[in-house]
Amino acid sequence: MTDFFDFFSRLEDLAGEVERRTSNPTLAAKVVHSLAVIDKAFDIYSEQGLAVSFNGGKDCTLLLHLALYAYLHRRKAKGETTAMAKHEGERSEGKEEEQRAGTEGDRAHYWMRILYFWFPTCFPEETQFVMDTTQSLRLGLIKSTKPYREGLQEIIETERPPIRAIFMGTRYTDPSCARLEEFSESTPGWPTFMRVNPILDWSYSEVWAFILAMGVPYCSLYDKGYTSIGEVNNTKPNPALLVEGCTYAPAYNLKEEELERAGRQSRSV
Repeated sequence: MTDFFDFFSRLEDLAGEVERRTSNPTLAAKVVHSLAVIDKAFDIYSEQGLAVSFNGGKDCTLLLHLALYAYLHRRKAKGETTAMAKHEGERSEGKEEEQRAGTEGDRAHYWMRILYFWFPTCFPEETQFVMDTTQSLRLGLIKSTKPYREGLQEIIETERPPIRAIFMGTRYTDPSCARLEEFSESTPGWPTFMRVNPILDWSYSEVWAFILAMGVPYCSLYDKGYTSIGEVNNTKPNPALLVEGCTYAPAYNLKEEELERAGRQSRSV
């Protein structure tokens, strides 16, 4: 498995590498734009004031790797060796409680905090992927088992340094997201923070093109025909990917992008 800290630290031009691997200049241009949005968020809120909403889905997986690349190259541009390099091999192996970003000292081992809302109806494969990614990308896991609004309120009120903005893997084609902007205030009635949406204009196929070309790990459910992952009680493999019997093609084989949520009964990730 690729060590993305090492790979991205040495890679001078992510967009150029994407174009080289995919022969897709449009995709490369979207990488450039998304990185610019991420970099702007770092400028406004600083690394310490940001977090990533991460539920194991394909979109936030893409986003997380773009954010990692942007972070590493900001450090490199400043003539710094990334603080994470000092902790090579020092990945947390303790209990889940110890993975959570806690004190200032703990955070020396993390470059970014991620927010994960866990419920009994979450797919076990999704939860395992979140935990694996927390370890491999050296993330500070903030796990909440409360309803979204209540859990987010608690996180916003108690996390130190305060979280002022959250990276979201939202795309325009997601439900109720057609009018979002790259920097959008949270919905009235919700905790106050800035939503940062760097991949709004990415298509389904572009998300998969990046993930596959760059060898980015993804949740195993996508290899079983799931194209949009919600909860176990409202998500099934996409019928458009049914090959024969109960066998489904992988998510990245879906050609009709408008059917991305055909296996879903409600909201998607």
